[in-house]
Amino acid sequence: MTRVMFNRMVTDEQKSRLTKDFPEVDFVFTDSVADPKLLASEGAKSDVLVGVESPDLLNAILSVPNQVRWLHSWFAGVNHLPLDLLEEHHVWLTRAGGVAVNPIVETTICLMIMLTRNFRKYGKQQDAHQWIQLEWPDEVHGKTIGILGMGIIGKGIAKMAKAFDMEVWGLQQFPQPNEYTDHIVGNDELDKLLNAADYVVNILPLTAATKYLMNEERFNQMKKGAYYLNVGRGATTDTQALIEALQSGKIKGAGLDVIDVEPLPPDSPLWDMDQVIILAHQAGFTTQYDERTLQLFERNLRNYLEKGKPNENLVNLEAGY
Repeated sequence: MTRVMFNRMVTDEQKSRLTKDFPEVDFVFTDSVADPKLLASEGAKSDVLVGVESPDLLNAILSVPNQVRWLHSWFAGVNHLPLDLLEEHHVWLTRAGGVAVNPIVETTICLMIMLTRNFRKYGKQQDAHQWIQLEWPDEVHGKTIGILGMGIIGKGIAKMAKAFDMEVWGLQQFPQPNEYTDHIVGNDELDKLLNAADYVVNILPLTAATKYLMNEERFNQMKKGAYYLNVGRGATTDTQALIEALQSGKIKGAGLDVIDVEPLPPDSPLWDMDQVIILAHQAGFTTQYDERTLQLFERNLRNYLEKGKPNENLVNLEAGY
């Protein structure tokens, strides 16, 4: 019998559904704060691990005789996991890619509008009970957006951008045209995208190739007065270079869901910049997140049981995504 260990909270209703829909599976539901030795023991006896995100716990499970064949991460990004260790032990890894498309698309469009329409400044005025009309702002319609990363989320942002009559540029490792993008470029033409875009939206995964991709050189290549949004991974951006680009006026503003060091240190100048909106790594989360992630796992579990391997959102361990 296939044994699946959950190290993620699921509701009683979801537990009942799993046991009913998969009678051939022995499900073990553990608490993430349970004794590490108990978790390691239970994990080593399981074929499938769900929601085990701790590198220390994974190392403990895989360092002893075990039967683990597949790990399903509860998150889209997997840079926090020991990919080399999983590859060494021939463990498949799947991720919750695509689960957060709707909230990330909504957050991105919202940040663009809030930055352009000075909503942060009006929010401060509201806190101070002040009624002051600011200088008339610009508008998003008709502008150019450059999207770094044209996966399912990037395409979702491009689709919404077209509703604002925007010209859409996209960066993709292996450029493939799509119906919502006017220009697709590869890594060797990133400068063209940066030169053209009024809004640069970064949704890249964190890999060796993307770490600090947005650095001083890249910010200097951006159009003067453009906005920068990062809803992907914090370490794809050199934070100090971003601060300097904002302070110099090279770029007009930034919307940051993720930052290289999280939480952002209290003494960071980003906190006090009127042209910066800071979230707390929340762009991808929604009340529907857990259920969508579980449904994704269930589809993969069915394929694993019937064909011997999960097939949806399977991570290339060497590439890192």
